[in-house]
Amino acid sequence: MVALIIGHTKDKPGACNEMYDICEYKFNKQLVEDVARDLMVPYKIYIRTTLEALPGQVNKDRPTFAIEFHCNALNKKATGSETLYTNDKSKKLAESILDATSDVLGITNRGIKLINADDRGGYLLSHLTMPCIITEPFFIDNNSDYEVISERYEELVQALVFAIESYYDSTLEHD
Repeated sequence: MVALIIGHTKDKPGACNEMYDICEYKFNKQLVEDVARDLMVPYKIYIRTTLEALPGQVNKDRPTFAIEFHCNALNKKATGSETLYTNDKSKKLAESILDATSDVLGITNRGIKLINADDRGGYLLSHLTMPCIITEPFFIDNNSDYEVISERYEELVQALVFAIESYYDSTLEHD
């Protein structure tokens, strides 16, 4: 089973794009639902109640791996895709998801970023027991990035589906 985690909450929606009136939570809730619609592997969608409770909820279900969906934000000018991970067991998953998103979007590949528990996003990743990453395919506060996502949204969904299924299948081959 694959854990698909929607970053942020309805009440704390994360970074926003004012021009397009969209925040991380709303965008990623739809993205996760659309990815799940096409997945041919078992999955469960997680919506955060509290950050502290989330790792226990996910760990209890013992998924093969977990992906938390976010969008980056900085200064309305930064651009690109990146993926965050915390250890070697998550590195290949991070590379796989980043390759899929950056290839289809055609925006700057900012690379995979090794983070620790104290870094942004580090709490969840450091408390999960399975390979886990945070995908940030674009900067939501950058209008140009958002326009690319809007134009290539369905391609992004299919790229994520393919990457998730491929990685999942590769984990079965090693069991």
